[in-house]
Amino acid sequence: MGPLTAVVVTCNAGGVGWPNELMFFEGEGEYYAHTDLLEGVDWESAGLNAPGRDGVTAITLQGDEPEVHTSALTIGDPECCPSGSAVLRLRVEGGGVRVTSVQGDQGD
Repeated sequence: MGPLTAVVVTCNAGGVGWPNELMFFEGEGEYYAHTDLLEGVDWESAGLNAPGRDGVTAITLQGDEPEVHTSALTIGDPECCPSGSAVLRLRVEGGGVRVTSVQGDQGD
């Protein structure tokens, strides 16, 4: 597999933002894989509930794994108003994407 391009996908479905999805494309623009950053992700282990709406702020590459910075809902937050943030580490391979870790981001 060669280099991939990551794209943050947003949807506001009538003015209300939804959590971002990430899509990955191969060199010639062919779809490779995607993740909604929610399904199958253990947010509770980081003391969080879910990704925030329109929350992705950065994607960096740490070694060969993408690292995603996003706003996050803490336990008890209303869906409109995330009060936390998180860093997720991803594994992109075999035609799929898997979140390998979620950590609450305490900032500097």
